[in-house]
Amino acid sequence: MDQTFKEIKDAFYENCDQCKLIDQKIAYIIEFKHEDDSEWFEDNIVFPEGKNEYSPVKNVMKFSKDAEEFAKVLYKYAYIFSVKDKNDLIEKLKNR
Repeated sequence: MDQTFKEIKDAFYENCDQCKLIDQKIAYIIEFKHEDDSEWFEDNIVFPEGKNEYSPVKNVMKFSKDAEEFAKVLYKYAYIFSVKDKNDLIEKLKNR
C-alpha cells in the first residue's frame, strides 16, 4: 500500500463515522454512509467557501444515481477526487 494513500485513508477512517476510501491510482474514491459526513466533506474540503481557504483536493465528482450502473458503491454518498495537498487534507480531517 502506498504511504500517501495509507496516511489519507487513516485520516478519513479516524475522523468520519463509516466510510471507505479506494485508491484508483489516478484518483481516489471516498464513500460515506452518513449524509452529515458527506456534507462536511463538501463544505470543508471540496468547497471551503467563505473560509479564505483553498481546497486540498481537485477534479471532484460526486456519484449520481446514474453512475451506479457503472460503479457499484458500498455507501450512499460517494465522490471521486485527486489530492492537491496531502498535508492540508489530513490536517483538515484531523481538525474536524
